[in-house]
Amino acid sequence: MSFPVYLEIGGLRLHPHAAFELLAYFVGFRLYLRDRRRRGDFLDSPRRWWIVAAAAAGAALGARLLALLECPAELWSGDGFPLERLAGKSIVGAIAGGWLAVEGAKRLGGIESRTGDLLAIPLAAAIAIGRVGCLLAGAGARTFGAAPTLPLAFAFGDGVRRLPMPLFESLFLLILVVVLARWRTRSPAEGDLFRG
Repeated sequence: MSFPVYLEIGGLRLHPHAAFELLAYFVGFRLYLRDRRRRGDFLDSPRRWWIVAAAAAGAALGARLLALLECPAELWSGDGFPLERLAGKSIVGAIAGGWLAVEGAKRLGGIESRTGDLLAIPLAAAIAIGRVGCLLAGAGARTFGAAPTLPLAFAFGDGVRRLPMPLFESLFLLILVVVLARWRTRSPAEGDLFRG
């Protein structure tokens, strides 16, 4: 198998990272809308969209910022600013940035209740989908694991056998989606679903 694994759809050749990222946004948003319609929302629409916008903006900023900070030697090497680093994103940065932005937005909006339950399942599903794109992007995505001698390791296009961490994360998150969906039927207290 050669990496990245491009997707051929209707004559278009799509990079897997971009394709699965877009699919993740679409599926996550659709799941959120479905859950909000089915389960209701204790927040009125303007305040909920304030939270969603803060989460999206914070996640976008956090993803880019942490990706830049992951390689400080490369960033400040004196060879000029590495523009390809602007294209990088970090899921950890996205989660941290989204969470910080939501907490800031809640404070500014005077929202004291927990607001993440409607987002827990859509986020887990979207991240699981997005991580498949990271896996198919290969070594260039910098999302691989350590280089062990375990049978689960394989080369991501650079000849070095590594653990497919994005695959493991996707599987874990899909299991988490099932667990959260079942737990939700037991009517946990407000905020418990997101907090787990």
